[in-house]
Amino acid sequence: MADTYKRVILVTGANTGVGFEVVKILAEKGHRVYLGARNQEKGLAAQAKLVAEGLDVCFILLDAEGHLDSLVNNAGVGLLHDSSGPLTEPLSIIHDAMAVNFYGPITVCQAFVPLLLRAPAGKACIVNVSTHMGSNGKAAANSYTVALAKALEGKVRVNAATPGFVSSQLNGFAAGGKTWRAGAEIIAPWAEEKDRTCVFWGDSGEALSW
Repeated sequence: MADTYKRVILVTGANTGVGFEVVKILAEKGHRVYLGARNQEKGLAAQAKLVAEGLDVCFILLDAEGHLDSLVNNAGVGLLHDSSGPLTEPLSIIHDAMAVNFYGPITVCQAFVPLLLRAPAGKACIVNVSTHMGSNGKAAANSYTVALAKALEGKVRVNAATPGFVSSQLNGFAAGGKTWRAGAEIIAPWAEEKDRTCVFWGDSGEALSW
């Protein structure tokens, strides 16, 4: 029987790119989706586009009440895509990348797990958007995903997924990548995951090793 449950979902870093398309896919399925963004003007503009299409999307500056069924940690930066190497990369650039890509998801999880724990039994899940490249602090974020999955076992399903190579602002819109929508279609199902936890899902459609 089809699952008719309508989730309350938060997607961070969602005013553009893959995050925006994840919001759109989930809202098209009838879920109530909160579009999280660090820039209020851009966030409201993105929300307006989706609302104009008749979708139930609310903009949020990481402040919610009630309960939350799903959390999609999508926010990220690609500051090291022109990296000069591990021995010469300026520490300021490394720090800025880690602040968003590693400490960012931890901060969001610590803030919103209490709301996830209020979700109906068996519904709560987190997906951390990652990469198989192991760069920009995402490898450290993967280790956090594993630790979080173990800490919340039996309460909240916690997984990571990578959209693969997507042409976006993160990589200077490099040629040859997936569209935002194609990348989002890999991530979005994990916001509705009912069974699996502590999985790192690849864009080829199979689990990756941590």
